[in-house]
Amino acid sequence: MMYGNTLKIFYFSGTGNAKQVALWFSELAIDKNMDCRLYNIAETNSVQDIINSEDLLMIISPIHGFTFPKITMDFIRQLPEGKNRIVLMNTRGGVRIGRIVTPGVTGSAFMLSSIILRLKGYTIIGQIPFDMPSNWLSIHPALREKSVNFIFKKNRERVRKHFEKLYAGKTDFSAYKDIIQDIIIFPVSVAYYFVGRFFLSKSFYASSKCNNCNLCVKECPVKAVKTVDQRPFWTFKCQSCMKCMNRCPARAIETPHGLWIAVFYVSAIGASLLCNLLSASIHHWLIAFAIFNAICLGLIALLYKIQHHLLKNRILAKIISFMSLTYYKFWGRYKITNMEYTIRKLNADEYDVIKEFTYQAIFLRDEKMSVPTTVLDRPELKVFYEDFGKPNDECLIVEVDNKIVGAVWTRILSGEVKGFGNIDDETPEFAISLFKEYRNQGIGTKLMLEMIDYLRNKGYKQCSLAVQKDNYAVKMYKNVGFEIIKEKEEEYLMVYNLK
Repeated sequence: MMYGNTLKIFYFSGTGNAKQVALWFSELAIDKNMDCRLYNIAETNSVQDIINSEDLLMIISPIHGFTFPKITMDFIRQLPEGKNRIVLMNTRGGVRIGRIVTPGVTGSAFMLSSIILRLKGYTIIGQIPFDMPSNWLSIHPALREKSVNFIFKKNRERVRKHFEKLYAGKTDFSAYKDIIQDIIIFPVSVAYYFVGRFFLSKSFYASSKCNNCNLCVKECPVKAVKTVDQRPFWTFKCQSCMKCMNRCPARAIETPHGLWIAVFYVSAIGASLLCNLLSASIHHWLIAFAIFNAICLGLIALLYKIQHHLLKNRILAKIISFMSLTYYKFWGRYKITNMEYTIRKLNADEYDVIKEFTYQAIFLRDEKMSVPTTVLDRPELKVFYEDFGKPNDECLIVEVDNKIVGAVWTRILSGEVKGFGNIDDETPEFAISLFKEYRNQGIGTKLMLEMIDYLRNKGYKQCSLAVQKDNYAVKMYKNVGFEIIKEKEEEYLMVYNLK
């Protein structure tokens, strides 16, 4: 039997690879009737009230520069002392060659984090790497859809095997087979952490295609993108997670390859000249390396600022774009294509869709029947969509090919006309619906899990819903963790404890 019956998964994810692995583990745990909770590291300020002594913990994060990114290492360092068992996992850059997926390199990620966690009293029972599709578009073009789907399929199978092993109560250190290459690459990962990540933080700029939607500023997991002179500006806090580049709806975010070449060229000349001025007795490759990196970082900081101002001129902006490989269509953008959908927050100018999905949420025992849309004028249904956008209203939608095909939303319906699942004036009530052609594909489950995760991070203690007893969705609600607290003649009143 698995180590405890409560699994808590902490993940950091930019383009969605690590989050997808976390969701796969979550789905398998829920199928085994385990209490599984997901927490986004970027939105988790403290775990003091989250972790219990009997919980099995999983931490999953992408590999950046052959180590965990700073945000993940900071999270691990800030964990309190504990006796929990922990499984460490990562997502590395995998590429398809024929019928195989090339392995990435974990580097120092597991070594350093394991030392920190063991010193805090934790027991490491697993170290598992997953070679998900490489998404480092600053270096290479986006993988083709077929390759991405192939890699996803392979990793989903691997997740199941690793989960079954852990569920059987065994340890899983599959990462040990890569230990030699990880030791060899260790110095490179250290250099990346102290130098390389600062250079790569300047991997992005907003081209002339930018429409100032500020999505990159709003959604940056580490708040590294700020607005300078009415344009997005990437600071040294950037973790190079690639989220901004791959999510930009205008495809305006590019990598300044021309700037990189100029910086490397000038840094190499400058380092060579300075080294020649030094006494022969202190000539050493480490000194030359330090000088090169110092010049490199100084130049990238200065020239990036200059480039930022030059981008105001549309002609110069176009020239800068022409020198970026990411500008050209063939380079592409990374998408988790096998999911075929995107989950995001509903924008204020889209609130009207809530009314449509309220209608879609009406449960009919005979699906061949239909009800007139005028039914939405009833007060008990109006409360679910009317004047949506109040302080406690929350909504996530799912998009397929830029079309909204489903939504999950919550409101605190404790006014004169209460919601069907109302408990009190502090508990948000769930509503969820998808167009028929998108049901029974796991999308609803993922929407629920996303909203549960979102509400927990907002500080709510619980959430509720009401559902007809013969509605097929009852099973889904139970699987994600809702419990029946009251049984009416035709309905269940269900609650999810978010603590």
